Amino acid sequence: MPGRTGAVGTPSSVVSDRSAAGIDPLGFRVLRGVVVVASIAVGACSDSQSPAPIAPTPVASSISGVVTVRTAQGDRPASPYPMEAWVESERAFRRVSVDAEGRYEVSGLTSGSWVWFVVLGYWSQCAHVVTTVPGLRHFDVLVYDRFSVSSDPDAPGFRSISGVVYRQTESGRIPLADAQVEYAVTWSAGTQSGSANVLWTRTDNEGRFRLCGLPQVSTGDVIASDPDERQVRRSVPPGPSISIDLEIR
Repeated sequence: MPGRTGAVGTPSSVVSDRSAAGIDPLGFRVLRGVVVVASIAVGACSDSQSPAPIAPTPVASSISGVVTVRTAQGDRPASPYPMEAWVESERAFRRVSVDAEGRYEVSGLTSGSWVWFVVLGYWSQCAHVVTTVPGLRHFDVLVYDRFSVSSDPDAPGFRSISGVVYRQTESGRIPLADAQVEYAVTWSAGTQSGSANVLWTRTDNEGRFRLCGLPQVSTGDVIASDPDERQVRRSVPPGPSISIDLEIR
């Protein structure tokens, strides 16, 4: 998904074009993704020798660590699958190199920025979050090669969005298995707005899904799609964990 850019300046602009990586917009016929989240905190410095006041200068932060894949046969490095980072302060994805031992580093991150890591080819049970300090912060990423509905409790400050994807018929609701459910971070600044699809999962045989590990302060949309590319989108404001059912017509 390198080079993802989208129209900016209209409320409907969406940063979700995956065509540069050969990825289908709905993700049904391509690699699946997982997401890890990081929040950036920085400090300030000044020159006490200068006779004139000097404005505080942000200290850049970096995140590095190892990406590990958990399988039925054990753990192994995630290489050679690519990884990207959505840096909200930059409104853009960065391509992140992962070496043969699964090691990565993202540098030049600035104050207060949320960073969402997307690892192609795997499922994650939940997103994860970490807060950096000025300088280098170590953060390991664990992803999974199989989908399951996580029942882990939400950590303080985080939430989950769960529910059922279904189709309404004359005889009642029919749960949709294997429907794709995405979480898109939305943003706005003045007259500009947009979104970035940063988390994927699929429904189980009973149509259930759970997106977990999301910061309570995040604003986003939940998007459900079936294999026929019919879609429903629901806006979710910041707040605690919620349950929503999504009807695809």
